[in-house]
Amino acid sequence: MRLERNPHYCTFSQSCRRGILKGVWRKLKSLQQEFAGNLVYDYLARRALGVLGIGFQRYHLVIQPVAEGSRVPERHRAVFDIREVDEDSYRTEWFPRPAKVIRERFAQGARCWVAFKEGAPVGCQWLLNGPYLEDEVRCRFIPLPEGRVAWDFDVYVAPDFRMGRLFLLLWDTANQWMREQGITCSASRIDTLNLQSIRSHQRMGARIVGNAWFLTLGRIQLAGWPDGWRLSRAAVPDIPVMDVGCSGRTMKNDGPT
Repeated sequence: MRLERNPHYCTFSQSCRRGILKGVWRKLKSLQQEFAGNLVYDYLARRALGVLGIGFQRYHLVIQPVAEGSRVPERHRAVFDIREVDEDSYRTEWFPRPAKVIRERFAQGARCWVAFKEGAPVGCQWLLNGPYLEDEVRCRFIPLPEGRVAWDFDVYVAPDFRMGRLFLLLWDTANQWMREQGITCSASRIDTLNLQSIRSHQRMGARIVGNAWFLTLGRIQLAGWPDGWRLSRAAVPDIPVMDVGCSGRTMKNDGPT
C-alpha cells in the first residue's frame, strides 16, 4: 500500500519551522540590546550548558589604580557610616551571602567594610592583601607584585542605593586603607556579563588585563586562561592558580596549592 504525502502537513511543518526560527531571531535581537557582540553567545552557551547540568563562568581579570584622593565631597560622606567589621561583629543576615563563605573569607585574612544608614546595613566591600581563594569556582587568584596589589571583591550596594554615591563612598574608604598600606593597585575578576560592574570599574580607571573561564560538572572542573588550561577534581588539592599583576599579564602556577 502506498502512502501519499499530505501537502497540508508539509506546509504546516515548514510554517512551524519558520515560526520557531523567527522566535529565536527575536530572542537574539533582544539579547543583543542587552549584551554586545560575542556576549550574546556567551549568554546562550551558559543557558544551554546549564540545561545539561554543566556550570560555565567567564571572567574579565582587571587591574584598578588606587585613587590619590576622595571622589565624593566631604559634605556627602555624613549620610552613611562606613566602618570595618571583624568576624565577631559581622552578621550573616545583613547581606545575601552564605555563612560558610563569610567564614572562609575571614579565615583567609580578608577585611570587610560595611556601610550603615540609620543603623541599617546597606552596602559592603571586601579586600584581601594577598592570595584569594575564590568562592564561586575553584581557583586561587594571586595579585602581584605582593604587597603592592590587593584583591578586591564583592562590592555590594543595596538596590535602593544603587543610583546614589554609596558605591563611590565604599571605594573611597577602600582606597584610603590601601594608600595607608602602600598598595598602588587592586585586582579583581568580573563576570563578563556584568556590564554595569565593568563600566563602573572602567570609570575609576580599571583596565582588563586577561580573561578566564571555568567549566564544572559535578566534582570535575576545567579552567582555561590565555596561558593554558587546568583540569582539577574537588577531592584533590590541585586548585588552578592565577597571578594577576600590574604588568597586565596573567600567568599560571602549576605547583601544588
